Amino acid sequence: MEDKNVINLRPDTTVELLEQLLAMAKEGQIKNMIFCGQTEDNEVVSGSSKTTPYDEQTLISYLQLNTFKKFLECEKNVIYEK
Repeated sequence: MEDKNVINLRPDTTVELLEQLLAMAKEGQIKNMIFCGQTEDNEVVSGSSKTTPYDEQTLISYLQLNTFKKFLECEKNVIYEK
């Protein structure tokens, strides 16, 4: 089940993702955001723009829900393959 309030971007590369986000931001489609990434040296890079703690928690919750849905889908595929 898809959440109609969520636009899932799934490009092949990090650069493509950033380009999509930049285009959306330039068009005024993104009012605030959080991000988290991992460098080649396994350092975590994170940040936010124009967010309140409430905004950040809401965005984090969406990320957690999407991740949980991916786990469920993987488990469903594993169960059906057996």
